Amino acid sequence: MYKNNNQDNRKKNPHIEKTPWQLAQEKNHKNQQETATEQIKSQKTNKNNIFFKYNSLKKDKLTNNQKEKPIEQTNNDLAKLKRRFILLFIILFLWATYFISPLAKVKEYQFVGTWQVDPVEILSKGGLDNRQSIWSVLAKEEKINQSVTERMPKVKALEVSLKLPNTIVVTVLENPAIAHYLEDDLHFELLADGTKVEIPVDNMDLQYPLLEGFTDKDLAKIASQFSTLSAALIADMKKIELVNEPGIKDRLLIQMKDGTPVIGNLNTIGSKIIYYPRIKQEIGQQKGTIDMEVGVFFTPEVTKIN
Repeated sequence: MYKNNNQDNRKKNPHIEKTPWQLAQEKNHKNQQETATEQIKSQKTNKNNIFFKYNSLKKDKLTNNQKEKPIEQTNNDLAKLKRRFILLFIILFLWATYFISPLAKVKEYQFVGTWQVDPVEILSKGGLDNRQSIWSVLAKEEKINQSVTERMPKVKALEVSLKLPNTIVVTVLENPAIAHYLEDDLHFELLADGTKVEIPVDNMDLQYPLLEGFTDKDLAKIASQFSTLSAALIADMKKIELVNEPGIKDRLLIQMKDGTPVIGNLNTIGSKIIYYPRIKQEIGQQKGTIDMEVGVFFTPEVTKIN
């Protein structure tokens, strides 16, 4: 059997000279290994470069967004501010236009609660007219109230309010006259708070009773008793006479306009005379006297037969 002794010898002794073919094969194999190693290194380098580029792009994008965001926010703030200035300008323009228009002037005055006082006098004493601005009238309500109440004793207080579009409503709380009387040839009204106001002597046809026989102290008492009575009930009275005789004190003789006499007491008449309309309705056309001095009862008039 043939044996290749040269090949066996080269295996046993590696220092034995190799053939050209073997050298070529080893070189080719070495080149292939180097090429593969370089490719692996190149792939790693490319991956690192891609990752670096991605991170760089990401950082650049974030930086750009951070730069763009404040600019965008500033633009939005400026737009909002601009809209507000435009809205404010429109409001001011409309307000100025309203102030120079007839709608800002008082068209008329309406009065509520004026029974004994003259509305024209209230306008005069309060310095009110149709040439004034609605808002100036509303703004000086306290001043108007003070001016009128100081110069008109029959006005206790007043308020002004707006009735759209341009009407001023004046609500008056009166300090009404509850009676009138003569003193030293002078004619006076007695007001609900006890104040007396001089009036013309020829003005005797008034919607409240004439008092006779009252001192200043008695006037204060009757004013206190009548201060809560309705104007209609006071207007039903024609004359009130105070009787002070031995054994009779503070007796009132009231003559009603319908002809019915009423007897009462100066200290209690206010709480009893309020029942007069009901009693009058119950007695109908009967004639007689209503006594309110102690209790409240009716005594029919006795007709004498000849």
